[in-house]
Amino acid sequence: MEAIFTTPCFIRKNTDNLRDELKKLGIRPFLLDEELNSWGDNIKVFGFERIAFSCSDSLNDCEGYTDCGTNEELFLAIAAKRNDTSANQYWVFDEDFPPYRKGDFTIGYFHRCSCYCHVATVEELIEYFNQ
Repeated sequence: MEAIFTTPCFIRKNTDNLRDELKKLGIRPFLLDEELNSWGDNIKVFGFERIAFSCSDSLNDCEGYTDCGTNEELFLAIAAKRNDTSANQYWVFDEDFPPYRKGDFTIGYFHRCSCYCHVATVEELIEYFNQ
């Protein structure tokens, strides 16, 4: 199965650290020229077929994208959502499973945990990171 990042999103900031974190998640810069790709006040992750991010001053053409404001943790959590692995995704526990309690969020990689937890939805991530 080809990796597909499932949730297009954008953040209203642009830092070296954010771009580096996206690369660690497997999201490549849209432009190959690192300097050109770093210009702008915002970072937009395309998702779906284009596994890439771009930087710009404009937020045109962002209909259907999740607006993460300036929340870096929320942005990276949503950008990490993909269909081929649970690595780097947040999980929510549906029941107590020591050391976790029902409702706890954790980031990780679980193979057979679906009976105790589920991958956090975009809505759950927004609520969690905006508390």
